[in-house]
Amino acid sequence: MLHLKIQETIQLMEAVEDNRKTANNHKAIAQKNTIFFNSINVFSKNVESYFVAREVGFDLTEDEEITQNMKDIIGCIKTAFAIQAANDARSFEEKVQKFNRSISNCWISFFHRKYDELLRGLVIAKTIHSTPMIVEKIISSIKKCEKWPLTSKNADALRDGEEKGLLLLREMELDEDIKVFLEKVSASTATIRDVTPEIFQWIIKEKLDDKIALTMKE
Repeated sequence: MLHLKIQETIQLMEAVEDNRKTANNHKAIAQKNTIFFNSINVFSKNVESYFVAREVGFDLTEDEEITQNMKDIIGCIKTAFAIQAANDARSFEEKVQKFNRSISNCWISFFHRKYDELLRGLVIAKTIHSTPMIVEKIISSIKKCEKWPLTSKNADALRDGEEKGLLLLREMELDEDIKVFLEKVSASTATIRDVTPEIFQWIIKEKLDDKIALTMKE
């Protein structure tokens, strides 16, 4: 009788252990799946942003490392769905994080190359424009896409801001010499020598002669 009870107890203990292992296995699989699908979500946002960014001239084909990283991620996704298991979830997560950092940095570099000169001109224009808030809104529209990821709404604002900004600068006739002069005025470093005949004519034309002031240096 005692022997049977011991045997039943051992079987019960083995069953409990099997259930524990099964539960742990299910937990491990659930954790892998969570990591995998969270990473897919991040990757999807990057891909969506990339297609939005292409509409304003952003092209990843110039960066072989990033494009190869994208291909590797897509390959991992296809494999996982084919075998219905996310066995290398952590490795996949690292690939996605690396891709996210790379494409973010790549976009920021592109943004500054393409829009810094325009933004510089608009910042200068704001100081002399009759309605500075108009210029500020244009600047704000462009800067909506300064950081990654992008949205279609922000990209539309960027294109609208770029168009309005370029038009405004053309209307104000802010060439490079005038921009440099106004920057010096803002920094209180402009001198009489900086007021060339062309700049003087522009000041009179824009009716800024009572707004621009030079200071005496000691």
